[in-house]
Amino acid sequence: MLDPELADRVSFVGHDMHEAQTVVADAYLFRHVFPNWPQKYCVKFLKNLVPAMMDGAKVLIHEACLSDAGNVPYLESRFIRNLDICMMSVHSGRERTEGEWEQIFALVDKRFRYCGARKSADGAGFCIYEAVWEADASP
Repeated sequence: MLDPELADRVSFVGHDMHEAQTVVADAYLFRHVFPNWPQKYCVKFLKNLVPAMMDGAKVLIHEACLSDAGNVPYLESRFIRNLDICMMSVHSGRERTEGEWEQIFALVDKRFRYCGARKSADGAGFCIYEAVWEADASP
């Protein structure tokens, strides 16, 4: 449910990721989308945002936090690794590390500045990966 104080400033709009984005917005949110797809499609879907991006616009990706073994509690790591195996076997996709997200944004367009990841406060093993569009940067 959307906080009533934000209701007049936030709208959720569906989009066909296979087509160019036409809606100019301050932020674009992808939630539990990219693990279903190989990297080349992740790059394509993010490139489809470029025509609508304005300076300072953000791309927020809500996905599992895949980190190096030993950096997270055992059960959390096991849960995320099981998701990763499932995505590989069913969709030819995968969960990605923070470094891999940084590489993907670099492949999409040099005007994306990868800002990092913030872990969900609920400890459920998910992160928000963030990149900002810098229109003045050279492509």
